[in-house]
Amino acid sequence: MGLADLVSDPNRPLREAVLDRGRHRFDVVLAGSTGAPIHELLRSPRLGTLLQEARDEYDYVLLDTPPLGPVSDCALLARWT
Repeated sequence: MGLADLVSDPNRPLREAVLDRGRHRFDVVLAGSTGAPIHELLRSPRLGTLLQEARDEYDYVLLDTPPLGPVSDCALLARWT
């Protein structure tokens, strides 16, 4: 279960994909997998909803992305950051 799975299924809450790192006080959500093209997931309003849910729950939300330039992922995520 990861972020892509949550974006693809609007009935799943963020909590289902959160991996609690316990004593480190650092939770993680992995990328996940889906059959949909990544650019469709990154443009989805559902992604914005999930990121807002994360902002409401956590002090900091970090997004790990490829470098700006070679792929469009960063540009697509820019509107949610």
